[in-house]
Amino acid sequence: KINNNHQLTTNHYQPSINHYQPSINHQPPSTNHYQPSINHQPPSTVNN
Repeated sequence: KINNNHQLTTNHYQPSINHYQPSINHQPPSTNHYQPSINHQPPSTVNN
């Protein structure tokens, strides 16, 4: 019976893993925000 209780703990970890996925999805947009910054550099060099 104690072994059965241990399975519940494993189920409790699954939701935690699902909570991490949204965080990973939030990273790609952050990387896209850096691209414009790099595009802003070349024009600055041409202005010089």
